[in-house]
Amino acid sequence: MPMDTSTTTRRAAAAARERSFLSNAGHELRTPLHSANGFVEMVLDGLAGPLNERQREMLSYAHTAIGQLGTLIEDVLFLARSDNGEILNRPAAVDPSAILTCALDCVREQAHEQGVTLSRQELALPATIQADGERLREGLTGLLRGGLAMMPPESVMTVLATVREDLLAFEVTLDQVRLNGTDRRHLFDRFYQPRPLGADRSAHLGLGLVIAQITAQWHGGHVRVDSVADGSIILYYEIPLNCS
Repeated sequence: MPMDTSTTTRRAAAAARERSFLSNAGHELRTPLHSANGFVEMVLDGLAGPLNERQREMLSYAHTAIGQLGTLIEDVLFLARSDNGEILNRPAAVDPSAILTCALDCVREQAHEQGVTLSRQELALPATIQADGERLREGLTGLLRGGLAMMPPESVMTVLATVREDLLAFEVTLDQVRLNGTDRRHLFDRFYQPRPLGADRSAHLGLGLVIAQITAQWHGGHVRVDSVADGSIILYYEIPLNCS
C-alpha cells in the first residue's frame, strides 16, 4: 500500500532535520577540536616546557587521535552537504597524475603510522581530463584512507593509475587483506564496518569509502572491490575521461 501524503511529508521533514543536526553538530565540534589540537601541538613543540620520552609518546597518541576525529567530522560534514545538495560538481581540465600525488600526500602520515608502504605506478595517463579536481582528490583520498584502515603492519598498498577504453582507472591493491563475501558486497555502504579475515583488529573505516563512491558517481563513474588469488583485494575507482 503506498504511503499517504502526510506520512511522506513527515518522513521528509524528519530526514531534513537529521541532516541539519549532523551539519550543525559537525560545525560545533570543529572549534573545540581545533583548540585541543593547537594546545597539544604547542606542548609537543616544547612551548610549555621540556617533555620526557613517555610524555611525548602519550601526547603523540593524543595528537593522532585528534586528527582521526577531525577527519571523521569533516567526512560527516561532507555527507551532510552532499545530502543537502550543497556540493556542486564543476568539471575542468585537471591533471590526473597531480591529483593522485595530492591524494597520496594526504594519507602518507597515516600509512607511516600503520607501517604500510605506499607504492605508485602510472601507465600512459593523459596530461589532462575533464573532471572536478577537488571532488576527485576527495574521492581518491577517501578510497586510500578506507583501504589503509583495513591493512596490517608491514604490508604494501599499490596504487595503479591507468586508462582503459574511455575510463580513468585507479586500482588500489591492499596487500594481506582478505574479505568475505558479505564484506565485499557491503564495503561501500554507509557506516558498514568489515572484519578483514586474518587481521588482528577490526577495521574502522570511517566514511572514506562512502565519499569515494559518492564522488565517483558524481563523475558518472563507480567504485568496486575484487579479491585476487594471492590473498589480497583491489579497490577500483573508475570515471570517464570526459566528465563534462
